[in-house]
This record gives sequence, structure tokens and C-alpha cells, in this order.
Amino acid sequence: MIKNITITFIASAILWLTYRALFRNSNRFQFNRFMLLSLTAFAFALPFISFRLPTQLPSNVAVSNYLSNHLTLQEAVVTTQNASPTKLNWIDAICLIYIIGVVAYFVKLIINILKIYKIAKSNVVEDINGYHIVRTGKEHIPYSFLNYIFLPEGETDMQILKHEMSHVRHQHTFDVLFIEVLTAFQWFNPIMRLIKEDLQNIHEYTADRDVIDNGADKTNYMMLILQQCTATELCARPSASTAIGNNFSFSLTKKRIQMITQKKKTRGLIFKALLTLPVLTLLLFANCNNANKNDELIKEEETSKIKVNLNEGTSVVVTHQDEDGQEQDTEVFTICEEQPEYPGGLEALMSFISENVQYPQSAKENGVEGRCMIQFVIDKDGSVTNVECLNGVDPDCDAEAMRVVKAMPNWIPGKNNGEPVRVSYVLPISFKLQ
Repeated sequence: MIKNITITFIASAILWLTYRALFRNSNRFQFNRFMLLSLTAFAFALPFISFRLPTQLPSNVAVSNYLSNHLTLQEAVVTTQNASPTKLNWIDAICLIYIIGVVAYFVKLIINILKIYKIAKSNVVEDINGYHIVRTGKEHIPYSFLNYIFLPEGETDMQILKHEMSHVRHQHTFDVLFIEVLTAFQWFNPIMRLIKEDLQNIHEYTADRDVIDNGADKTNYMMLILQQCTATELCARPSASTAIGNNFSFSLTKKRIQMITQKKKTRGLIFKALLTLPVLTLLLFANCNNANKNDELIKEEETSKIKVNLNEGTSVVVTHQDEDGQEQDTEVFTICEEQPEYPGGLEALMSFISENVQYPQSAKENGVEGRCMIQFVIDKDGSVTNVECLNGVDPDCDAEAMRVVKAMPNWIPGKNNGEPVRVSYVLPISFKLQ
């Protein structure tokens, strides 16, 4: 959960900065609205988008075929208790604080919706062309919510009413509710406040343009905005119930007037939209590359030192590097007339593994469990060589398993036709938390 939250946090910041750099000064408001909502939704969907990148790693089928040609020893199981309660409690505490924050934010959102519903029910509602006009009889900033327009005490300029009707017509409330729901899951993320602010700015610019396009005089409308802005005390303290409504905002006076006086510009808009694709692609690849690290496939760095060609029969040809760095081909058997034997037998081998493998502390703290497949070769003198990890669990677990396998005492070497031969084995080692 913490991982997904972190991915969303980083992605939302990157995509918001991308939006600000490309579209902040654009006056194609509907397009800006679409881009801002889409980029925000992508940031929240990113942790759940996962696909395997094409690599040169063998597939699971190749791993299965490889293991079928090797003798697989009895599985060794390494168990341990979970990490200390103190460290786990810190993780639990963080998760608990996060969940409390999410619940509190949803409760606050629901309370605000109920307040607006209560205001609508406690006042006379007048229907005008399908719009529900609620005159509250109190002083507040005009605002709208869904199909309701809430107007303060006294006469309200028709242009302000048309402004709020534009919010209703474009269904801006659903945008705000959508962002509020996402913000509940990122309540600690300041970027979400900035995203909401940018979205509501777009709503204001759109409503202003609609008023002008419907015949209002630009000069008179701009004067109206300036006149209303003199009510600084009223503007500075909007009601809590209007937090999720679309307000007739006066705090953007300068920017709103600039947008009203600008002509619609489409030049470069498509190009700017295309510039977001590399950012989205990089985020996808970064997320999927992180997911691929956890795939139970043969790791490239672990198999780069040894190249194996399977033959029909009981041996393989292994290409390895000698002390001079030169590649040498050596025949390694998987089955021979006299198989190598661990001193004391298989039971002694299992005892050696269980006594020497130490469960990595990082794996215990992160709750990592799983099975790694360790391949090794018993040389002609009985020494353990060419220790490699096939299917891995975790870098620390894999390293610990290989360390112990390399530390095994010499085996009794295997023989074929009376001559010592190199023999390959695969040893499964499971890490389990109790």
C-alpha cells in the first residue's frame, strides 16, 4: 500500500508540473480541463498498470526446461520469526494514520455535501429554465452545486447568475467531486490542492467566456469583477459549505481579465499535448521496470557469467571464464554413474543449510518470503563452483543463499567411467516467516 501511495505522490507531482509548463497560459479551457483531469487520473492509475517489458531473459518455460535437465535436490527451508514488534508497529502506525486521514477527509466531504443539501431544503427554490435558484437570505459568495445556484441576500447581477449557470451547464461540480475523492487518498499531498486550484481556475475562465459569448459587454463585465472584488472580507472567508461548490471567484481578478481579453489560440496545442506522451511513457517504464525486478525470472546479472547449452542426454556444455578472462567450454554432467555425495548424506546437507543461512533483517522487516533456486557445480575435486541464482526472491535473500552454498565443504566427487567429472545440481532454498 505504501509503495502505491508513494508512486501516486511522485507521479502527481511530475504530471502537475508538466501541465503547468505546457498548458497554464493556454486559453483553450475545455482542452485544459480534459488534460488536467486525465493526467491526474493517470497518476492514480499508474501503480496498478503493470506489464512485463521485453527482455532477453529466459521465459518461465525456459527455466522449467532447464531445471528438468538438472538434478534438483530436496528443498531446504529457512524459517524465522517476524521482525521485532517495535519496527512493525511503526509501519502499522503509518498505515493507521493514513487510513484515519482518508476516513476523516471523506467524512468532511460528506458533511459539506449535507450542509449544501440542508441549505437547499431550508430555503425557497425558484426554477429558471431548469436551474434551481436558491436565495439564502445571507451574505456569501454566489456558488453552484450540481443543478443548484445559491445566491446571497439582495439583488444579484444577471451576469453573475449567467456565470453560475455556466458552471451548472458544464457540470463543473463533478470535476470538483472527482478531485475531492482522489484527494481523500492523497490527503497529505499538497499537489492535490494545487490541482484542485488549477481546475477551479479553468472553471472560472470557462464561465467568464460563456458570459461574454452570450452578449455581455466585456468592459462592463470586467468592471463587475473589479467592483465585486472590493468586498475583500466576504471574498476572503467563504463558507465551509461552499468548499466543494463553484464560487464566483474574485481572487483571480487579474488573470481572469487577461483571459477575457485574449483571443482563442490553437497554435501549438496539439504539439504541447504530444509533449506529454514522453512523460507518460517514462512513468510507465519506470513503474514497470520496478515491477520487473520482482518477477520470478532468471536475473540477467546472475546468468551473464554462465552460458548453458542443453544437450540430449545427461550433460551440458558450460561456458565460463577462466582466471585470464578467457571463455572456456567444459562438459558438466547432470547424471553420472556415481553421483557426487555430500559428506554425511542429504540429511547432513539440509542441516548445514538450515544452521548457516541467516534470514536477512531487511527481508524480515519487509515481510519477504519465497523460494530461490541455487545452481552449483561439484568439480572434479569435490569443490563447489559456479554458484548461481536462477529464480530469485529478494537480492538479500538470494545473496545469503549463494553465500552459504559457496561455503559448503567439499563433496565426494562424481565419477563417470571411473573418471572424476563435473556435476551440476539445483538446490531450492525457501525463506518463510513464522
